[in-house]
Amino acid sequence: LKTAGNTAVSGKKYEQAVEHYTKALALQPSAGFAALLHGNRAAAFQSMDRLAEALADCGRAIALDPTYSKAYSRWGQLVMLCARPACGRVCDKCAQHCHDTLH
Repeated sequence: LKTAGNTAVSGKKYEQAVEHYTKALALQPSAGFAALLHGNRAAAFQSMDRLAEALADCGRAIALDPTYSKAYSRWGQLVMLCARPACGRVCDKCAQHCHDTLH
């Protein structure tokens, strides 16, 4: 399922990628692999401009594996994207996810 998700991302089929990663997570993989799946799903959400969901997945990835540096990197990118004025209403959701991840 992870490979299918990665292939979907490569083909810019982000909704399909999210579905594959979600199905893989439903199988309750190890914490390290689940962190990777959340990170990959965050990237797919980001590509669809679903920033709050991407932030939430980054937070889950970090909680599962505090050494997963790519999740921190993506989280930082998302925080910067959420700071843009055009983000509007989503910023409230993003701000809550940022707060939850930090605390």
